[in-house]
Amino acid sequence: MDIAPNAPATVEEPVPTSLLVCWWVLLLFSVVVGSMAWTTIPVFVDLFRSFGSDLPPFTLFVIEESWRLLGLTFLLLTPTLMLTFVHRISPAQRRLAWRAFAVGTVMVLASLAAVVIGMYLPILRMGQVV
Repeated sequence: MDIAPNAPATVEEPVPTSLLVCWWVLLLFSVVVGSMAWTTIPVFVDLFRSFGSDLPPFTLFVIEESWRLLGLTFLLLTPTLMLTFVHRISPAQRRLAWRAFAVGTVMVLASLAAVVIGMYLPILRMGQVV
């Protein structure tokens, strides 16, 4: 039996639905975190300025870099759309997509943690003074 010389080395399979659902949930969660950064952070900034106290450096960093959370959403949008419109992927591409999903999840959760810690740090610091 001869194997055709132009036969693909790997067999492509349909994109698993679980992979698509995970990517869309991650994208939705990053949109929520990004919109929280755009709506919640300005409210906290006004609140902190009304107290008249200095903000911790980490809080200032979160305020100044909050616009990057929206960039994270667009960064996650690209692979999500690619996986949605590509019908077949190889097992190696599927493993890569799951690894990228894990990295994206860590990025979104780290961003959320940074926003929460950065916004509550001045409140906790003021609580120590009182």
